[in-house]
Amino acid sequence: MHLKVKFEQGGWWFFTPIYACAIEEKRRLLWNDLKVIANNMNDAWLLAGDFSDIMSADEKRGGVIASVRKCNTFKERVDACNLIDLGAVGPKFTWRGPSYHGGQRIFKRLDGALGNVKWRLDFPDGYVKCWKRESDGTHNLINVERNLKTWKFQTINQVLNKKKEIMSRINGIHRCIQNGRSSGRLCRLENKLQTELNDILKKEELMWFQRSRVKWLIDGDRNTRYYHLKTVSRRKKNNIMRNSYKAWLLNFM
Repeated sequence: MHLKVKFEQGGWWFFTPIYACAIEEKRRLLWNDLKVIANNMNDAWLLAGDFSDIMSADEKRGGVIASVRKCNTFKERVDACNLIDLGAVGPKFTWRGPSYHGGQRIFKRLDGALGNVKWRLDFPDGYVKCWKRESDGTHNLINVERNLKTWKFQTINQVLNKKKEIMSRINGIHRCIQNGRSSGRLCRLENKLQTELNDILKKEELMWFQRSRVKWLIDGDRNTRYYHLKTVSRRKKNNIMRNSYKAWLLNFM
């Protein structure tokens, strides 16, 4: 997965979530793909996730001593992609193995974030925070849920409320025209509102697609067709709404 993150005010950066395989050969293939991206990357780029590798012996505790060869291989791959380790605050180790020999465990820092120089310069205050395994987990998930609800109110509900407002204003113009109070100013306002409605319907369409996508990820392939039909149906409904308003306007011009 390779994502382009856009800002409403303009500008963008790229994000690649990582979940590397524990098998070395598959990790090698992953880094070959990342190097292709890196060679063509001129924008800010961030990678984050589980790399299934460590850069130095101090990123492991317990068990046999970390392999210097493997650590060097990981660093060489990072350097070949012109990436830098962004570091982290919080617990040093992000993974722990099962207990053995009377409760001893192996701890490693397998998760982290890498960025190119442009990402670091564009986001100088950006940092990575690691959660504690037990004590902070529930609290952090509650914060995430609270932030998502705030985001929903500020984005999804905002889109729906804006759509309702625009449609109400368009209907008001229609009533005025039906009552014989047509004017050039009303027609210009109608055109302006039509453009705004078209934009808001596109946002709503994307919103429903994203919702369907999330449900598909949760439910799996068995419901792919169902959620695809839901998205297509929403798009068709919005197109009918666009065309019906345009046809109504043309009949009175």
